[in-house]
Amino acid sequence: MGCEYTREALYDLVWSIPKKQLAEQLGVSDVAIGKACKKAGIPVPDRGYWAKKQSGKRVVQPSLPLRFPGASNVVEIGMMSRYYGRHDDLLRNPLPPPPSFTEDVDALRERIAKLVGKVALPRVDQQAHPITKKLLANEEERMRDAARGWHWNPPRYATPIGKRRLRILNALLLATQRLGCKPYVSTSRYEHDDSGGSLQIGNQPVRFSLKVVSNSAGKAAIKTAKEILRLEIEGAVGDDHVVSQWDDSGDSRLEEALTTVVNNMFLFAELSYRKHALEHHGYLIRYKAELEERERQRLIDEERAAQELRKRQEQERVERLLAQADALHQAETIRRYVAAVRSNPVRTRLSGTELDNWATWALDQADCIDPVKTLAFLKA
Repeated sequence: MGCEYTREALYDLVWSIPKKQLAEQLGVSDVAIGKACKKAGIPVPDRGYWAKKQSGKRVVQPSLPLRFPGASNVVEIGMMSRYYGRHDDLLRNPLPPPPSFTEDVDALRERIAKLVGKVALPRVDQQAHPITKKLLANEEERMRDAARGWHWNPPRYATPIGKRRLRILNALLLATQRLGCKPYVSTSRYEHDDSGGSLQIGNQPVRFSLKVVSNSAGKAAIKTAKEILRLEIEGAVGDDHVVSQWDDSGDSRLEEALTTVVNNMFLFAELSYRKHALEHHGYLIRYKAELEERERQRLIDEERAAQELRKRQEQERVERLLAQADALHQAETIRRYVAAVRSNPVRTRLSGTELDNWATWALDQADCIDPVKTLAFLKA
């Protein structure tokens, strides 16, 4: 089992007691706590910190750094169950406060610019990302196919603009990898559209496309059309804070905007996280209200079922009472009948022994159905 905390809460915990003691309290390993803190950018006490503090020596507790752009503020420790107990916890416990973000967009933009720095544009043959190497290996296969006269899957990076596209993609992959982000670009040789990819910035996937387009403005401009490179952040359209598209222009080329591109990708990742965090909190409010209504209806249904059960039980008790009264009446009728037979002066053709045997049997039957004799009324 695992547990989850906000970065602030976990930071307070790891600086309140030694990690091994904290691990025992939480029911996880100290290694799991260390990994979670490292992933969330939470500083932990150095070795010897607690001994120095206990002996009265001066110790330094670093402040909690700002969250990495796009990263979650919730830290999971150990193996978390996504479903078990979540509904009950949400129903029983108060909701956490809505997420707040004290860093405004301008300050965020400035912090991202310092974090990213300047994005380099190395030559692919000098410094290639592992994904770029796979793309180049696929390109060699396509070149060999083209030499054989197979043109169903032509080379993609042989032209000047194709080489530029691969170099820009390689620069993006290297820059984001340097910052700890996970890139994804399909490296299948048979992928027909390799213009798209995504970056995992923090916990947010940022999808982008880098493609060759025409800058023609209509049919009249077809003769003067020119191929240019266009890079887009998908999903960022309509965001006032994020620039989502860059093209080659007459004054500059796309390569010159790479630093701005990466900065905007990080900005988009953080703003997306903030948006989703607020939406998730709103969802929790609605879902908690739904769970409370379900619980209220469940209690109503349970009370109604309990009332119906009590009513059925009372009805069955009355029916048993009436049945027992009837049984007592039948038993008394049998006894009167036996007494009448015995007192009949005419007598029957039965001998005295046979008559006594019959009377004994009949009275035994009367006793069997007599609720007073069998104490059936106590069982009821």
